[in-house]
Amino acid sequence: MENREAIEALRDLLDTTREYPHLDGMTMFGEAITLAISALKKQEKKPAKAKFNKRYNKFVYFCPVCGEVTGKYDFCSECGQAIDYDNTEPYAEGES
Repeated sequence: MENREAIEALRDLLDTTREYPHLDGMTMFGEAITLAISALKKQEKKPAKAKFNKRYNKFVYFCPVCGEVTGKYDFCSECGQAIDYDNTEPYAEGES
């Protein structure tokens, strides 16, 4: 099963938990599903933001989600987002 398929299945399950909020544990179950969806989404690589640093004469890479400097690691150390360096996007000033 691919991540996107799992996300869709979890979203369907989340809808079911919303239909029965009065049952014991459904709210907590819904929160767990929401957390699982969030974790699966972070595993999908997103293009890093790149900005050329004239002082060091090299590119600096930023997380596309939280804006933290990534250092070309596979995941952002701040938010856990998977990073794709093969398809970088330009970093715009004031962006985070």
